[in-house]
Amino acid sequence: MFEQGIMSEIDTENVTAEQRQLRRLNFDFLKLLRDSSSVPAVAGQRQQLALSAGSAATLAHCADEGLQRMAQCGFSLFSLSLHRADIWQHAIHNSVHGEAQYVLPAGSQGADGSGFMTCALFFAWHLSQQSPRTARFLLGMTDDCLAVIVGMELWQCSQIAHSHRHLLSARWQHHAYFWPDLLRYGTSGDMQHFKFARLLGSQLMAQELEPSAIVRLSKSD
Repeated sequence: MFEQGIMSEIDTENVTAEQRQLRRLNFDFLKLLRDSSSVPAVAGQRQQLALSAGSAATLAHCADEGLQRMAQCGFSLFSLSLHRADIWQHAIHNSVHGEAQYVLPAGSQGADGSGFMTCALFFAWHLSQQSPRTARFLLGMTDDCLAVIVGMELWQCSQIAHSHRHLLSARWQHHAYFWPDLLRYGTSGDMQHFKFARLLGSQLMAQELEPSAIVRLSKSD
């Protein structure tokens, strides 16, 4: 089953280079989430990166050690809407090649998430080229979206990261249980909370990738 496939990828003792890179991205994204409330931003940008009030308050007091623990969940804690091929087709179709697209605005430190998104999108593009199955398990990239991403030009990663920052968000940010369980693990180190969050995450990822499979499994229960 899909869930078993994800869990086997997560539970392997030998961490791959792709998994190490994802852990680093997850850690950087958690820091971005934690610090975003203290950085001036327009309402839309703040909302896209915001967790619920309770989760945000817990994350604000979570030390880097806790972020490192949560970052090892085995799949991306950030979403680039890689289960929506239509969105990416539109983004790529409307991208325009030009040197100016590589330049950040004067004084910008990437607080809006565009710097992180550039790295994350390049990682997604690289996986689509080198390991489609890994892109599916780690990033939730559907097969139809994979076909779109794999055809991107390298320059488009940077251009789209700056022109489509709204595509970056916390994965399942409005779910009632995922982030609370993950944050309990981050703050306490209790593995039971980690198991709950990881299992729930694998189920939610499967629902995004194979909704018809979820329906079949529900009917068989």
